[in-house]
Amino acid sequence: MQREIKITPQEARELIFEDYVQGEYDGLVEKKIVDHRRWSVIYEAIVNYKGFFYKVRYSVGATESQDEQPFEHDNMVKMIRVEQKQRLVDVWEEVNV
Repeated sequence: MQREIKITPQEARELIFEDYVQGEYDGLVEKKIVDHRRWSVIYEAIVNYKGFFYKVRYSVGATESQDEQPFEHDNMVKMIRVEQKQRLVDVWEEVNV
């Protein structure tokens, strides 16, 4: 299986706007904001596509005044194959004295 695939912007938009239901169809598994620019918000999304999970980045306008849609300037959209892993994380918490 390929580590990286390319799909059309239309296919990518359909994936990120369609919630994934396990076993039923392709779609968005999760998304998070990874960066802010003056006029754009950058997201990283995990999508299910044809039975595999992929990571894809896209940007949207930061306010209603910015008319920016995901993948609007891309000819093809690159997606990187990913798999979910569990990790143990240490955190610092305040002490109640």
